[in-house]
Amino acid sequence: MVPDKNGHRWGWVVCCTCGARHIVSGTPKNPGNEAKRVDRFVKDHQH
Repeated sequence: MVPDKNGHRWGWVVCCTCGARHIVSGTPKNPGNEAKRVDRFVKDHQH
């Protein structure tokens, strides 16, 4: 996780292997969906 202090963006989840990033919102409209997207990113980037 890389923190960010810009607007509604809370930070990024970064894949250490390929460098891909997923933005994590600090104020998502639907927190459950935001959590699912983070989980999906993590599962997709298990190299």
